[in-house]
Amino acid sequence: MPNEPEQLVTARNGQYQLGSLPKRNHPVKYMYIQDLTPYIYLNREPDGKVLAVGWLDAEHEFIKGALPKGVLERFIALCFKPINQTRGFHPSPFLKSVSLGYPVEHHGQKMLLGSAEIRVSGLEGKCYAAPNLIYHYMKDCDYLPPQEFLDALMNNMK
Repeated sequence: MPNEPEQLVTARNGQYQLGSLPKRNHPVKYMYIQDLTPYIYLNREPDGKVLAVGWLDAEHEFIKGALPKGVLERFIALCFKPINQTRGFHPSPFLKSVSLGYPVEHHGQKMLLGSAEIRVSGLEGKCYAAPNLIYHYMKDCDYLPPQEFLDALMNNMK
């Protein structure tokens, strides 16, 4: 049937899933990568030093909890320094309406999240790759990223 979403699934060690949500006769793609597994996106080969964080979808459970003070402010600042900017937007799988980006404002600047990534440098040469929608996931969905990622964020922004 034309209005049913197609399901695309690719697996590498059971950590990567590409799926879709229905939207006006064509699917909207979203991405899931298990936290702290090698980052594999945008046709890149897995790199054990680049770890994925915050690549959520509605089909996989995630840890929820209270964020340490100052985390959201630091994340929004990173969102305004995006990398891997794409030409389209990934909608949040947790919002009822599928909109073009998630609007945010920081120090008078406005932007839409959902079309880029952020990076956080960690210890021992590690780097964490997250979609910029991670800000929305933490703020509105109570997503609690892994502690080593939060530690890296707080240590990098002192």
